[in-house]
Amino acid sequence: MITEITGNIIDLAFAGEIQVLVHGCNCKGYMGKGLALEIKERCPEAYVANKNSPRMLGTYSSAIINNSFFVVNAYTQDRIRNYVGERVVNYEAVYRSLEHIKIAFTGTIFGMPRIGCSLAGGNWRIIEPMIEEIFEEENVFIVNPY
Repeated sequence: MITEITGNIIDLAFAGEIQVLVHGCNCKGYMGKGLALEIKERCPEAYVANKNSPRMLGTYSSAIINNSFFVVNAYTQDRIRNYVGERVVNYEAVYRSLEHIKIAFTGTIFGMPRIGCSLAGGNWRIIEPMIEEIFEEENVFIVNPY
């Protein structure tokens, strides 16, 4: 079941309401803006996993935080955007990485933002059906910031 909620996704994970926090990352290893920056600052293990990963489109890296939840870095874009409005998210990479993540973490409670739709410039009307298809039998919270 997919449910949209409002809140801070990292706070929800630390509170035990999310077991697997999934967010989109670029393949350059940067975690310098938006949710990725907050994850880098609050969950440094996820940044270390990101830096130590091959970072190929359609794959992911993960780290366990405080032995209580996972942060999953989904490699959904090969670069960062150069200007506002530019789309750098790769829809096929979103689909492939989410498929792999679902298989690896089946049976847990997932939380993710509108992955690929903020700084990466993606279209939620394209990505939302992917999430619904892949995670149709899983518990997923789509967390919108305040």
